Amino acid sequence: MKNKALKLLIYIAIPIITVVLCRLLKVVQGEKNEEIVFGIMLGLFLDIIFFICLTLKYGNPQKPHIKETLHMDFPFYDAPDTAAIICCHIINDGKPILYVSHDEDDGMWQFLCGSTHNTDEARLVSLKSVFDLDHSVSILKDMPCGCYAERKTQKDNWIIKRR
Repeated sequence: MKNKALKLLIYIAIPIITVVLCRLLKVVQGEKNEEIVFGIMLGLFLDIIFFICLTLKYGNPQKPHIKETLHMDFPFYDAPDTAAIICCHIINDGKPILYVSHDEDDGMWQFLCGSTHNTDEARLVSLKSVFDLDHSVSILKDMPCGCYAERKTQKDNWIIKRR
């Protein structure tokens, strides 16, 4: 909710600020109304650039997990330095995180690429480093112990299931 309000504020504020600045230019320079039209067009242009930047960085902003990841503070209730398991395919090969488990017995988070793994392919990292690698895992911050989440591709929504 907070991110949506901030985003809407930015979409509204940029054109208004631009129009006000152009209006001040008109008063100072004694020119005609072309600056107002220019200001509105410049504001819309900046809105489009802002939207494109968000889309390029986070994917389709219409997806629910994208809206929740715009705010980049560490979202998990566990401490940022909490130990987590991640597979070497994600770290070394840049594969996306497609499977997340929050173990019931010890509360350990596991972030995997969706392939079958051997024990020697596991790496121990901080929960914050996983979040920094892929902000879309933040939607799983409330996933209780004993659950896991899957998705087919990095742009898909997470599907959470109980073991």
